[in-house]
Amino acid sequence: MRTKIIAVTIALAVAGCAQPGAVKPGETLQTRELTPEEKTALAGIISQSLKDPQAAQFKWMPVVLRERPGIGITDYCGLVNGKNSYGAYTGFVRFYGQLAKDKAGNFTFIEVRAMEEPDREINPIDPRWLNGICENYGYVDFSLAH
Repeated sequence: MRTKIIAVTIALAVAGCAQPGAVKPGETLQTRELTPEEKTALAGIISQSLKDPQAAQFKWMPVVLRERPGIGITDYCGLVNGKNSYGAYTGFVRFYGQLAKDKAGNFTFIEVRAMEEPDREINPIDPRWLNGICENYGYVDFSLAH
């Protein structure tokens, strides 16, 4: 009996470690490209966190069509390139956000939750943590971004 209690406790602890909405091993993922209208709407929001919003460049990943149950958000990762204080582009970095749909079912809002730091000499944060978040939601191959 004690062994069963310990096993159940361990199983519950491990299950609690998974992020809500995470892709399960072997799960088939449906994806689609973002429409030009969706890209424009999302770019306007994402670029506001950059030094020069008008200069932002994007590489869009196909969106993984998985809404989190009960809250209606879709997790999304993509790439953005912005300019630094000297006016030079810093290179494409990953971002993670949560998408919301309008009444027509189009993604028109993103809450940016994390963005990779472009200048690792000034801020040497290991970007692998963001890779883990993106992979967890099905965004693995960034060569698909365009």
